[in-house]
Amino acid sequence: MTGPPPPNTYGNGSSATANSNAPAGNSSGSNTAATSPTPKPPYARSGRRYDAEASTREPSRTPTARLPYGKPRHCPPTNKEPTTTAGRLRYELNRRGVHPAVIRYCDEELIRQSLFHAVFEATKGVAQRLRQMCGLNTDGNALVEACLLPRIGTTLMHINGYQSVSDTSEQNGFVNLIKGIFGTFRNPPAHTTRATGLWNLTEADALDLFSMLSFVHRRLDGTRVIPTI
Repeated sequence: MTGPPPPNTYGNGSSATANSNAPAGNSSGSNTAATSPTPKPPYARSGRRYDAEASTREPSRTPTARLPYGKPRHCPPTNKEPTTTAGRLRYELNRRGVHPAVIRYCDEELIRQSLFHAVFEATKGVAQRLRQMCGLNTDGNALVEACLLPRIGTTLMHINGYQSVSDTSEQNGFVNLIKGIFGTFRNPPAHTTRATGLWNLTEADALDLFSMLSFVHRRLDGTRVIPTI
């Protein structure tokens, strides 16, 4: 009398008969553990070598490691982060909403990244606009006084109604403001050279000046020119 045929064995030594003939849910825990295949590491499917210590190893600190929020250490400059002098100034001028006349008078100097000449040209732009509005050929303080201070009982330009004492005081203060800009930012670079370094101006000071010049141009936008007889 012959016995039952030997079970078919596989590479892991598990019995095919035990897997196929045993009803679902009837096999004991020991049989299930013996017959279940060994789970493969996730790297086995991709062909890469599995490293059991990879999860506990500290990440390498390379120059390309990423900072918090996913920003790389050495990222190229974007449009919102200009690096050149002209790019930074233009970005900040646009953010502040500076009057277009300010940029128009010093646009070429900004492109050449010459802060020294950009401030000089932007300041001279105020005098040029006063000459165009009043039709005068003078310059400096004489130009400002001829346009905005009373001359033979009247003025050539009114930045307000010029009816009350307060209006007159405001216009006189506007005159002093332009004179102060000329004396502080136009005369020093006109009498010195950039190479000597005797007159230095930071980017922060230049931006504040451009904001003041923008205020002057906006007041000139609403100025009434009094026709001369």
